[in-house]
Amino acid sequence: MSGRKGVVRLTILAIAVSLAAASGCGAPGDRDAAGRSAAEPTLQPATAAQVLETARAPGARAALINVWATWCQPCVEEFPDLVRLHRSYGDRGLRLVLVSADFDDQREAVLAFLRKQGASFPSYLKDQKDERPALVGRAPGELRRRPHRRDRRFLGRKEELRGAGSEDRAASQVNAHHGGFRMNAPKPIALGASIPSDKVAMKNVDGKMLTIDSVKGAKGTLVIFTCNHCPYVKAWEKRITELGNAFSKQGIGVIALNPNDPERSEDDDFDGMVARARELGLQFPYVVDEGSAVARAFGASKTPEAFLFDARGKLVYHGTIDDNVKEADKVEKRYLKDALAAVAAGQTPTVQETKALGCGIKFKES
Repeated sequence: MSGRKGVVRLTILAIAVSLAAASGCGAPGDRDAAGRSAAEPTLQPATAAQVLETARAPGARAALINVWATWCQPCVEEFPDLVRLHRSYGDRGLRLVLVSADFDDQREAVLAFLRKQGASFPSYLKDQKDERPALVGRAPGELRRRPHRRDRRFLGRKEELRGAGSEDRAASQVNAHHGGFRMNAPKPIALGASIPSDKVAMKNVDGKMLTIDSVKGAKGTLVIFTCNHCPYVKAWEKRITELGNAFSKQGIGVIALNPNDPERSEDDDFDGMVARARELGLQFPYVVDEGSAVARAFGASKTPEAFLFDARGKLVYHGTIDDNVKEADKVEKRYLKDALAAVAAGQTPTVQETKALGCGIKFKES
C-alpha cells in the first residue's frame, strides 16, 4: 500500500474501525448498507456553501466530502473504495458526499461513470464560477467532519470541522492530496515579493538547461505553471501561447514550468512536453520543474497559475488567465493580458490578484 491509494485505504479503515466500534458492529461486508441494489445516481450543480451545508446537516456521525473528476486518474482508481465504504457504513452514521470538478457539459459522462460504479450517495457538480476558497480546482481532495470529541482518534485537530463553524472556517479545512500525503494547499508568494528560486536550472524542451533569471525581460517576467493533461490548461493553452508569444517580443521574459510528477501523470513526461510545445508553437521556454521544487517556492498549487513580475523583479500580478475558461469568444475580463500590457508599458496592473482556477499540481512524493 503506497501513495494516494494507500492514504485512501487508511482513511477508509480508520473511519470503518471508528464507526464499527461506536455502533457495536462487526467487520463490514462488501454489500449495500441495507442489502438493496444501488439507487440511480443523481448529479446536482452546487456551490461550496451548498456542499458544506449538506455535510453539516443533522443525522450523521461522520461526513466525508470527496472532490474528484473523471479526468483525474487517482480519483478514478480510488472510487471503488469509496463506494464500498458507503455500502458498508452508510447506515451506521457516515454521510459521503461527492463533488465532481468536471465541466458542466460533461454531466452525462459523469453520470455514466457514477452509474457504472454503483454510486448511490449525494453527488454534485461544482459551480465553476464559485470563487469560495473550498472545492475550487482541487482533485483529488477530501474534507472530513467529526462532530464528537471521542472521534478524534483518527482525525487530527486541524482536520476536524465543527458543525457550528462558519463556511470560511470550513473551507480552510479542505486539503489537497499531493503524492499520497495530506498537506494544506500551498500559500502563494505575496504581491511585491521577489522572484524565488530564479537560479534553479531546469531542462527546457530543446534539451538546454535554463533558469528563470536567464529569461528575465527588461520590462518584466511572466512565470506560468502549466502541464500537458489538465482540462483547464487545454481550454486555455491557445490563449496562453498567444499571450506568451506576443509579449515575449515586447520586453517581457516568459517561461512555462511543468511541476507535475510524471509518475503520477504519464502525459506530463518530458517527451509529452516536447510534443506539446511543438504542437502549440511555443516561442518561449517550457521547462521541467524537477521535484516540483520551484512550484513549492512560489507557493503555486494549480495548473495553470500565472505569476507576473515587473522590471524590478517584484510580483505585480498573480492568478488566473481570464474570466471564461471554456469560451474564449465570451471572455469579458482579460486579467493576464491586461496585466502584461500594463507591465510592458511600465505601469502597475489595475487588477493584481485573482483566484487561480485549474487542476491541483501533482507534487512529487518527498
